[in-house]
Amino acid sequence: MTGRKNRSKSYAFELTYETKIETVEGMANYIELKSLEQFSKEKFSDSIN
Repeated sequence: MTGRKNRSKSYAFELTYETKIETVEGMANYIELKSLEQFSKEKFSDSIN
């Protein structure tokens, strides 16, 4: 059983909160990278490699 799946039984609220935070962080990271890509293709390329 995976760690997340195992925790979901004992800590459902905390796991839901953690998942939502990870979603927001992922979207923020995406927006940051897309902005960087428009500002500087070179810096964008460096950041993803």
